[in-house]
Amino acid sequence: MVVEAGLPLFLWAEAVNTASYTQNLSIIVKRHGKTAYKLLKGKKPNISYFQVFRCVSYILNQRDQHSKFEAKADEGIFLGYSSMSKVYRVFNLSIQTVEESTHVTFDEDSYIQD
Repeated sequence: MVVEAGLPLFLWAEAVNTASYTQNLSIIVKRHGKTAYKLLKGKKPNISYFQVFRCVSYILNQRDQHSKFEAKADEGIFLGYSSMSKVYRVFNLSIQTVEESTHVTFDEDSYIQD
């Protein structure tokens, strides 16, 4: 996933976590005809919040003070989901770190060019 997406190799763990997270909610156990989530929880998983891996995302910048006409969002690359809470993990291109935030807007039709 990382090589195909053209991301830096230090993000390989993010790709593995995202792949396992999405597979646990979507792959059907053949023997039971249900997903692993449904077997454990007894209800159908909600996957409406899934996004395309590596799509362009815009993270609300709450660190800095902005004037009225400055951009209030940083551009980033969507990496996956947090395992501890219901937030998205995004690689912020302006500060070169992985951030967790709920204040993210996605543009699934475009990707960062290498």
